[in-house]
Amino acid sequence: MQLHNGSEYDYHQTRLLLERNWREKQLILNQERRMLGRWWLTALALVLLFAVGIAGANYLNSNWSFLSFLAGAGILAFLVGFISVGRMTLTSSWNHQTEIAGIKSQQKILEEVWLQSLETQQYHQFYQKIVVPSIIEDYRQQSKVNRVLHFISQLTVIITSLLVTGLTSGLDTKLGWQIPWAAPLLSFIVSLITAIMGFFKFRERSYHMQQTADYIEQEKTALELGIRHYKEYRNKPDEAFSEFAERVEQSREEQTKRQQQLEQSTDTKEVA
Repeated sequence: MQLHNGSEYDYHQTRLLLERNWREKQLILNQERRMLGRWWLTALALVLLFAVGIAGANYLNSNWSFLSFLAGAGILAFLVGFISVGRMTLTSSWNHQTEIAGIKSQQKILEEVWLQSLETQQYHQFYQKIVVPSIIEDYRQQSKVNRVLHFISQLTVIITSLLVTGLTSGLDTKLGWQIPWAAPLLSFIVSLITAIMGFFKFRERSYHMQQTADYIEQEKTALELGIRHYKEYRNKPDEAFSEFAERVEQSREEQTKRQQQLEQSTDTKEVA
């Protein structure tokens, strides 16, 4: 089916309008999330202050009850403020998330209708220039997230293990600390984070996703330059695209299988 210039113009105009609406609402949502983040950090600080006051009064034989009183009053003030102000921000954030999901749904429907009007060669270009780069970017983002999670978890385990070693070797006595529950608590944190790392396998997930992204990008470059196994298809663009699409989809299927194998190995360890 021939794609007329008028319909193509309407598609791009509608797409730009939806994109602008999505960016505006996403900007508002990000601001609301930052505000909610400040609320949660304030609540966490007050709770920690309250716990420190109780611990100081019970374990350090210090008169920290006034500190606990201030923290408790701060928690009550926080609850009142959140009910009156923060609750509206939270509700607005949920509404914006729903609106953004609706815009993305409209974008998907618009794209599907537009793709149906494309000729074969136009769809090949769309797949190569738009779809494949988005696939590569998605895999790299997921790889980055898993890599950061692995780094943070590993660093936390190392630091916490050093603290446990220091506390169990008498460092707390030399410093004048009287917190007998600190070492068991830190040991529990080390065990918990180690178990989480073993269950989710952040490093393996990051490696496989980055490997898939690099492979797809190499195939895309080879297709554009007409090198490697695409040399024989230089004068056959349709056959070259078929070979390229098959390799891309095969690599995605292999990535899905690797993901399933990681999950199955975790389930097997749990059963054992």
